[in-house]
Amino acid sequence: MVAGIERLREEVGGFGTLLVYAQDWADWEKTKRSYDLLARYVAPHFTGSTRRLYESVQ
Repeated sequence: MVAGIERLREEVGGFGTLLVYAQDWADWEKTKRSYDLLARYVAPHFTGSTRRLYESVQ
């Protein structure tokens, strides 16, 4: 998802906010898991909150 958002950002020249639109197609547990993955791995990439962690690993 990070790579897809990065491609979109390059294509359109940037944007302010990405909204997540939820349909009730998946059960609640799978929906919560999706939100959890977004919060843990995708959002921190764009907010910069994990930058120092990745720098220290490298």
